[in-house]
Amino acid sequence: MRGQEDITYTQACPQHFFNHYRHPCRCADSVALSKHKLCLCSHLFFDALQHLPNDFDIVCVGGEPQLSDSAKSKIPAGVGFKRIRLDDDEMALAYGGAVALIYPSLYEGFGIPLLEAMACGCPVITSNTSSLPEVVGGAGMLVNPRDQEELIEAMTKVLTDTALAGTLCKSGRQQAEKFSWERTARAT
Repeated sequence: MRGQEDITYTQACPQHFFNHYRHPCRCADSVALSKHKLCLCSHLFFDALQHLPNDFDIVCVGGEPQLSDSAKSKIPAGVGFKRIRLDDDEMALAYGGAVALIYPSLYEGFGIPLLEAMACGCPVITSNTSSLPEVVGGAGMLVNPRDQEELIEAMTKVLTDTALAGTLCKSGRQQAEKFSWERTARAT
């Protein structure tokens, strides 16, 4: 079901996942360390939506079970939105079929979702703060997490430039290979 009226958690059925969503854009706004971060970053994301074409759906995974009324009101007509819970296998499917992982975090200790997305060939748009530039390297688009224009520009590029999206997919996989438990164990 597409639209603003269906903003609840549901279980996703993997075989129907991509038949259900148009070019899903995974939003990890709610992998939050604090309420302040959650509110600021999710509102930045939803404000940015007003300036994008509406030929995609938003799939948010994790975090708080309800979206604020303010954020709901910013979802443009024609853009589907769904909050869902996924197990690890379903998450890999979601990353693999998403247009991008949008992760405008103010602070992260490491950024595991970025590595997961890159390993699955999902382009990443994330913050140029804390540990995230080191994790993403040159394999993702970095934005100021407080700058709506930067986020809009990055999202527009990934949505409209298939060559760029392809490059980010390939370089993301290569970047993710640099991080593994085995490699970490050998290095320590």
